[in-house]
Amino acid sequence: MQEAEIAACELSTRTKFVHLALNGGDGTPDIRVLFNLKRRARGKALPKPFSAMAGGFATYLGTNKSSRKTAQALADPRCALYYEDTRDFEGLTLYGRLEPVEDRAEKAALWKKGWEMYYPGGIDGGDFQVFRFVPNRGRYYHGLQVVEFEARA
Repeated sequence: MQEAEIAACELSTRTKFVHLALNGGDGTPDIRVLFNLKRRARGKALPKPFSAMAGGFATYLGTNKSSRKTAQALADPRCALYYEDTRDFEGLTLYGRLEPVEDRAEKAALWKKGWEMYYPGGIDGGDFQVFRFVPNRGRYYHGLQVVEFEARA
């Protein structure tokens, strides 16, 4: 892995949010912001569900099953993720696809206390949808340099 790819991977674990771009169905991109579940607390290891993904660009995304973005992702799983550090003029776009996760153990490992306010009924309440992002390429920007690369999971 090149130095820029290592920096890009690090960026994907330190930002609080990630932007998700999906096909809006009419050919228009539809973008929204989600919590970055892969965010690493300072000095700590990756959250447990991500331990097998260390050093790669795969991730998980959580949202409402009843949301427009879930319908869009199921209809067309191609997507892009964007991570940014505006203080350091650093950005990472990852291109890939979303795969729905139905395994309860995987979903439970991602669940955070307090999410009941977003997902009534909790993990089993029917409205908590998890997707696994499977990357295929990336584009990293920092210090007036742009590096494109094949992104491994």
